[in-house]
Amino acid sequence: TLLKTYNLVLDIISKRSPQNENDGPMQMITNIIRRMNEAPLHWDVKPDTFSYNALLYAYSRSDDPNAARDCESLLRHMKELESKNENKAGRVKVDSISYNLVLQTYATSHEKDAPNKAETLLREMEESYSEGNMQVKPNFVSLTILLEAFS
Repeated sequence: TLLKTYNLVLDIISKRSPQNENDGPMQMITNIIRRMNEAPLHWDVKPDTFSYNALLYAYSRSDDPNAARDCESLLRHMKELESKNENKAGRVKVDSISYNLVLQTYATSHEKDAPNKAETLLREMEESYSEGNMQVKPNFVSLTILLEAFS
């Protein structure tokens, strides 16, 4: 499908080396996701979890000093989309990959409070999982990243 093609392109771009902020992977993916959101409904290319996770991955590899906060902001946006009625098809569902990418971004950031923010995110994951959201179950990767954040 066309959505899978878009997601393949997003995945490839997310793995490119970060460049300057104007033409780097984050900006390119953001532009493509914007176009996907603006596309006619019959194209059936509204971004899904994979699309947004590609952008989170690009953030996790960025040297941008605001990457961790921007990454968490995108996670919050995904959660809003997940709860909205226009997401009836369930295209956007925050999962453990989404959280782990934000955790990784905090773990590699130079923010003073990054370890605490990472710990708060992990607790949020645990709480959501305990409330029945099986897609956000913390795993070995989550815990390893948290340890990395505190080291």
